[in-house]
Amino acid sequence: MRRGDFTHRISIRARDQLGELAASFNSMTASVEDLLRIGRELLAPTLNRKLIEQAMSGEKENYEL
Repeated sequence: MRRGDFTHRISIRARDQLGELAASFNSMTASVEDLLRIGRELLAPTLNRKLIEQAMSGEKENYEL
């Protein structure tokens, strides 16, 4: 997760407290992944518009957001 990879899941083999912890971790990771995806989808129109505005204004710098 630290590197931004939210696709990794922990294999759950135990049905004890460690298994519950692994299941909670997997659930949390899936929630974070979903939130980031939703955030990107919501921001995409705004970010695309900003890039288009920069391109149309003739700015020769890198297109930065």
